[in-house]
Formats: sequence, C-alpha cells, structure tokens
Amino acid sequence: MSSTSFEITRIPTPDEQRALTTETVYTTTISPQKTSQLLSFIAKHLPKLTGIEHVKRVRKTSTFLQVILCQTSAITEEELLRILKDSEWTLGEICQVPDTPPITADQFSKWKDVWPVAFRPPAQNRVEITEEERKYIAGQILRSEQEGVVMCQPKTHAVVASATAQDHPLRHAAMCCIGKVADLELARNDSLVPAKRMHDEPSDTAGYLCEGLDVFAITEPCVMCCMALVHSRIGRLFFINAASGGGISYYGMHARKGLNHHFSVFQCSMPEKSDA
Repeated sequence: MSSTSFEITRIPTPDEQRALTTETVYTTTISPQKTSQLLSFIAKHLPKLTGIEHVKRVRKTSTFLQVILCQTSAITEEELLRILKDSEWTLGEICQVPDTPPITADQFSKWKDVWPVAFRPPAQNRVEITEEERKYIAGQILRSEQEGVVMCQPKTHAVVASATAQDHPLRHAAMCCIGKVADLELARNDSLVPAKRMHDEPSDTAGYLCEGLDVFAITEPCVMCCMALVHSRIGRLFFINAASGGGISYYGMHARKGLNHHFSVFQCSMPEKSDA
C-alpha cells in the first residue's frame, strides 16, 4: 500500500538551527605566485588558527588572493606589525569569518558569503527513508496509538516492548517501556548486563539496554523520558504531537552538547490505516 500521505520530518539539532556568528582575523593580499612563500612565513612566525579549522585560509578575488594571517584574538595588531616589519608582507583588512562550521546546506550558503568554508554535512543529514521503511514506521505509529510507547528492532522491525503510562508521576510511558525491556532481559539472563540482548542481531555485540532501537510515541517525550532514552542509547525516535516544554522541541535532548549519546528524531503525521 502507498504511504505517500504519511509525512516524516527529521527534527533538526540545535547546531543545525544555529545562526551565523563570526570572529575577526588579520589578512593580507598577495599575487597567486607568492602563496607558498607567504604560507611558509605564516607557519614559522604567526600563531596557528584555533577553533576555525573549517575556514579556508585563502579567498580568491578577481585580481589577487586574500590570505588569513592569524586571528585577532591571538595577537595584537602592534605585535603583528612588528613581526611583519622586516618581511615583504603587509597588513591588509581585518575581516569577519564564521566561527563555527556549517552543517546544513542553508548554513553553508550563508557562511560562504562571509568567507570560504569547508562543508562536511553529518551522515544523519543525508539519511533517506525508503518506501518499505515508511510503511514500517506508519504501522508502528498506529500501534503506539493503542499500546503507548513502542520499541522495535530497526533491522527486523520486530517489536521488543510496548507500554502505556501508569498512575504515578515517574511512570511515564517511555520509562515504563524501558523498564519492560529491562524486565525481559533480567528474566532471560538473570543479569542487566547480558552477553547478548534478545533483540540483538547475530553479529551485534553487547551494549546498552535499548541500544539502536527505534522508539515510537504519539506525544513527544518529556525531559525525564528523553534523558532515559539517552542513557538507554536508542537509535531513533518517532512521534506525532510536540509537547509544551518537550524534551526534543524545547530542550533538544537528542543532540545536546555535553551528553555522551545523540539520536535522530522524526516528527510524523498521523498515518491513515491504509498507509500502514
């Protein structure tokens, strides 16, 4: 059955939504024939560029090359002029350059207008969902409407566990579902650190409790549940309705700096029964 009416939108990370910010650098202008000599001089006498490795050292114009000497934060203009005094190089403009790398095509189009930069989009930005996978996702979203939060093995599409919220302030559906996975593993192995989990592929190695699993929910999980999903090392989260103060849409818990695990998140429309 076709799932063309079923929409799946990847939620961008905070870094992907970041606006352009810049820092200043000293530059000089040279003819192309002088490039090697200048770069050798810079390497020997001037501070290295730090934190802006994505910025290209040289910018071409119609008549000359504009080359970054160093960051203004690394050396004063007076010190730089003293270093350049006995050389053939002169101080040119002080320019703005992007201080963070672009990770989306939109950022790249804006960043490069300020100064040339390298663009290496993260792998998750290039992931495409196949028609077969769309049907799987639609089916599990419909299942979550009846069963609460659902966790599945992404390779086999097998359901690992599902759970609804309980009448307790801490027993949200996602927390209960993680608890069910733990109970299943404990019953199977008498240990919460099994040699191999029941939802592992034969080639997988032991890892975290929900490592790599797909999670499906009708409503976006709260901060507490998102942190539990981080600790459990899920692979992807799919939900329909954003929540006020939600762990993803408000706090960006799926890709927050300082956390030691990130996962992909997708917001979906409610599929029709025929979509699944």
